Amino acid sequence: MSTEDLLKQLTAVPAVSGFESELGASKLLASFFPFLNPQIDSMGNVIYKKGTGKKKILIEAHLDEVGFIKTKNGFVKIGSIRDENIKGKDIKLSTKIKNIGYFKRSFKKEGFVIRSPALDNKFGCTALILALEKLKKLNAEVYFAFTTQEETTKRGINEVVKKIKPDILISIDSAYAQPFENQRWEIPQCGKGPAFQKQGKGFIIKQEDVEMLENIAKKNKIPYQLEIVDSGEGDTNLTAIDTDARMFQINIPVRYQHTSRCEADIRDVENASKMIQALIEELA
Repeated sequence: MSTEDLLKQLTAVPAVSGFESELGASKLLASFFPFLNPQIDSMGNVIYKKGTGKKKILIEAHLDEVGFIKTKNGFVKIGSIRDENIKGKDIKLSTKIKNIGYFKRSFKKEGFVIRSPALDNKFGCTALILALEKLKKLNAEVYFAFTTQEETTKRGINEVVKKIKPDILISIDSAYAQPFENQRWEIPQCGKGPAFQKQGKGFIIKQEDVEMLENIAKKNKIPYQLEIVDSGEGDTNLTAIDTDARMFQINIPVRYQHTSRCEADIRDVENASKMIQALIEELA
């Protein structure tokens, strides 16, 4: 399956945070590699395992997206959405769950640019699927997890970490992307490669590990960028977990996140997948 076809399939199925299983997203993500015996836990997290060894590596991408609850007074937000982006014409109500809504599905490709709702974090999920497909012999237990509720409670990642107890944790998410109103931050551009996040809300990545990512990217001729934001911003799944695991944060630039008109570059998801493969091969 091509990267574009995979993205189409993933973005077509809504995954409102807290309702991922009921809307069918968890089942879809468990359908790609049935021979690996994927597990769907009670939270709707989807977990694949590859390789054997003493070291445990967990690589995750959240599968959920922002959404809405319809009330008699309008729409209540599920996740972080700016008020100006709440427009009834852009919202579709689910036929499976009463009063739950999401941004209407659409998918357009112009050159390398993809325009679709929910690219945060369907781009991350796509990168993980591409890497999972290509990685072969691994001298470690490598867990590939598609986690739930990142946009709201972050209970999904906490359940996975509690169960697996990884030595190394790699999180794949969406980066802020230019244009962006903050002029002090270092904000990546779409089409220039995956972005290595140095810090975020509740976490700091060790400098030696950021440098390791840069060295691996240079060695494998993978374009990359840095994402450097204030310590109270840049919320990812690493924000909410308590772990002694060695941590890495690799993000894919997405413009206009949490809106009906997200934009991202398909080359970035493919280069993020290459980066995931190279990093795991280095660590395993």
